[in-house]
Amino acid sequence: MIAVAGVAALGLRFAPSLFHADERLMEAAVSSHIRATTESRLVDVASTDRDAVAAWLSTRLAFSTVSPAPGSVAARLVGGRIDSLEGRSTAVLVYRQDDHVVDVFVLPMSSGDDSISTTSLRGYTVSHWSHGGLRYCVVSDLPRGPLIAFVRTLKQVDDAS
Repeated sequence: MIAVAGVAALGLRFAPSLFHADERLMEAAVSSHIRATTESRLVDVASTDRDAVAAWLSTRLAFSTVSPAPGSVAARLVGGRIDSLEGRSTAVLVYRQDDHVVDVFVLPMSSGDDSISTTSLRGYTVSHWSHGGLRYCVVSDLPRGPLIAFVRTLKQVDDAS
């Protein structure tokens, strides 16, 4: 009985730190999104060709990214950039849907939940999940419904790769 209580206490001790780590990552992604959209550094490489953007990013980072095929989502790829979240090099795929910028942050991270979690922070919709050793965090001022549709398609592409 004491062993069970000890294990439960350990679980409760680490659960808040995982929650706070997700919260910090989402806050950092929102801050980066705001900087990129207001400081005119939206992309480092401008291209609608997903293979060209992925190749450019993969020569500068130790991991590769995936993006949906053109036409599979309402947003269109405009390019990519390299950013930093919590001191980690991060690939950012940048999309545009109507007048809205959608930033897809991708960084190596072994922990995290494979299910999509969506919330609102500072007026932005943020979704995140982990898969295959990568953490995804999507930020936009798109309304919740269209962003969730985009995220589901992106996750299906990632799950298939």
